[in-house]
Amino acid sequence: MRVLGLQFGHDAGISVVEDGKVVFLAHCERLLRRKKPSGLSYQTIATALSRAGLTVDQIDYCAIASTQGMDIVLDGRAPLRHPADTTRSNLEGAARASGLEDARKILHPASLLPELQARLEKRMGGVRRELEIPEGQTKVIPYLNRSILDGKSPLARNAALRALHEGMPSSRSIYEDARFDFNYPVTLVLDGYRIPASFVGHHAAHAAGTFYQSRFDEAAVMTLDGGSSLDEGGLFWSGKGNRIIPLRAHHLELGALYLWTAHEVLRLGGSAEGKMMGLAPYGQPTLFDKNFVGNRIDIRNGLKLRSAWIEHLKAWSKDKAVGDQSRMTSRDNADVAASMQMMFEETMLVAVEQLARIAANIGFETKNLALSGGCMLNCPTNTRIFRETPFNAVHVEPACDDGGLPAGAALWAYHNLLDRPRAVMETLDRGVPYLGLPQAIDAIPSALEKFKHQLVVTPHDDLAAEGARRLAAGQVLGWFEGRSEVGPRALGHRSIVADPRRLETWERVNTIKGRELWRPLAPSVLEEHAAEWFKGLPARSPYMMFVGDVARDDVPAIAHIDGTARVQTVSRHCGGYYDLITQFHKLTGCAVVLNTSMNGPGEPIAEYPSDAIAMLLDGRFDALAFGDVIVERKAA
Repeated sequence: MRVLGLQFGHDAGISVVEDGKVVFLAHCERLLRRKKPSGLSYQTIATALSRAGLTVDQIDYCAIASTQGMDIVLDGRAPLRHPADTTRSNLEGAARASGLEDARKILHPASLLPELQARLEKRMGGVRRELEIPEGQTKVIPYLNRSILDGKSPLARNAALRALHEGMPSSRSIYEDARFDFNYPVTLVLDGYRIPASFVGHHAAHAAGTFYQSRFDEAAVMTLDGGSSLDEGGLFWSGKGNRIIPLRAHHLELGALYLWTAHEVLRLGGSAEGKMMGLAPYGQPTLFDKNFVGNRIDIRNGLKLRSAWIEHLKAWSKDKAVGDQSRMTSRDNADVAASMQMMFEETMLVAVEQLARIAANIGFETKNLALSGGCMLNCPTNTRIFRETPFNAVHVEPACDDGGLPAGAALWAYHNLLDRPRAVMETLDRGVPYLGLPQAIDAIPSALEKFKHQLVVTPHDDLAAEGARRLAAGQVLGWFEGRSEVGPRALGHRSIVADPRRLETWERVNTIKGRELWRPLAPSVLEEHAAEWFKGLPARSPYMMFVGDVARDDVPAIAHIDGTARVQTVSRHCGGYYDLITQFHKLTGCAVVLNTSMNGPGEPIAEYPSDAIAMLLDGRFDALAFGDVIVERKAA
C-alpha cells in the first residue's frame, strides 16, 4: 500500500510511504532551488512522483500535513470523505453532531484566503508564495483547528509546567480515543483521480515522523516547534508498536521565544536560530532567571511568560549594542544568546521529566524517548536530555523540522488511521536519512556533458582513496553520492569536506560558504572510533543531533569555543562517505573529517549533479567527487 504525504506550508514537500517504509521524501526547496518555499502545485507533485518512478494512479491514500497559522480551504465548505475511506475521525464526528455551521469552525472560510496569503508573505519576508493546486482541485491546505473538541479531551487541560503530571486520568483508553482528534477525512483530486485522504494534525505528523522511523518498538514522544499557538506549542505522546497516542499538551512557548530572541533582538537574519545556538558559548547566561522556566500557564508578576521575557530583554538591552552584526560575539550579544539557550535547556529538562512522570502514571514505563519539531534541532539541549533525564536512549529524526511533515503525515495515516503494521527493519535506520529522489545520481553523465568545456574530469578506480589523499593535502572537497539526505544538515551525501587538523580550515570553509567566521563547523567521525575523539555522546549520533566534548586537541577546525562539537557518527550504512573517512583515517591516523552542507548562504542543499557542479564553478570547493570521477575547474 502506498500513502502520499503532502506538506503545503513553509518547507513544503512530498513523500511516499510504501508498506510502512518511507521510500522517498522530496524537499521542494531543492527541486525549485529556493529556500523554504510554501505551497504545492499539481506539477510539482506530479514531477516528484515521476522522478520517484510513480504515477498518481498508484497512490492508495493521501495524508496532508496541517501547517502553522493557516488552515484548509475547500471552496468554503466542509470537505467530504471518500466513499471508500473507513478511517475514524473525532473531528468529523463532532462536526456532524453540531451541524455544518460548527463544522466550518474546523476550517478557515475561503474569504480568509487573502488574509492567509498576506500573513504568509509577512512571515516569509515579503516573498509571495503560491498557495493552491491549479485546475480547481484543492485550494490552501494548512492547519487543523481542534477547538471543537475543547473540554472533551485530556489534551485540553491547562496546567503550569511543573504540574503537568497532576490530575491526569490513569486509564489508557481515554488517551487511545484521543488519537482520532488529529485527522479529518477528505477526498483529494489529482489528475482526475479521486483519492481517499485525511488532513493530519501538525504535531501528530511530527510525532509519527520520529517514532515510526526510530529503532524503538516503544517510546515516550515529545514534539515542540516555533508555532506557539498551534496545538499548545506541542504535545507529549506515547508510541508502541504501530500505535501513537497523545497524552497531553505541554503549553510551552519555547520555540516562539527562541525565534523572537534570535530574529528580533539579535537580528541574526537567515537561519537565525542555528546562529544563536552557535553564538551562545561565547557568552554567559547573565540574564537567565529560574522564574522563566515555565510554560504559558505559569504566571510571573501578572504577565504571561512570553510577555515577561520580552520585557526583561528589552529593559536589559537598552543602551547596549544588541543586534550589532559587527560585534556579534561581544558580551552584549553573546550573553543574550547564552541566557536564551540556558532557559531553553532548563525548561526542556523539566518538560521531559514531566513526560516521564505522565507516562509512568498510565503504566507506560520506557527508557526510550523520541523527539521532533524544529526545536529539536537544538543539539546542546538534546545532549543534556540524553545525559540528565531518565531516558537511556534518545532519538531525533533527521528532518525534525517541517521538512519532515510529508513523511510523518503519511506514516501517521498508514499506521494510526489505517492500522497497518510497522515495517520490518531491513537496515539499521530503515533507509533514513538518504531519502532524496532515487534517480538524482543518474543525471551525472548529462551534467558532465552540459559543463564539459569548463571542467577537467578524471576517472578513479578508488574514489575514496583519492578523496582522502586530496583532503590530507589540504583541499576542500565536494562529496556527492547516491540519494540526498533529508533534513537541514549534510550527512555525507551532499557534503563539503575538509581536513579538521588544520585550524585555518575553519576560517576558509566559513569564508567559501559565506558564513560568519565565528560560527562552528561540524565533524563526521567513524562510528567505531567516536569514543576516542568525543566524550558524552550517545553511542550513535547519525543525524548530527547531539554535541560531544572534543577529547583531543589535534582537530581544532571542528572544536567550538567551548570545546564541543556537533557530531555525526558514520557507519557503513552511509555508503562511500564511510569509505572516504576510513581511507583518510588510514592515511593520517585521524578518524574525523570536517563536514558542512553543499550549499551557500540562502541556498538549498544540492539535489542534482548540476547543482554541485555549479558550486564547483563558483569556487565553493577545490574538487568534486561523484560517481567514479574527480571533477575540477579548467584553468582560466
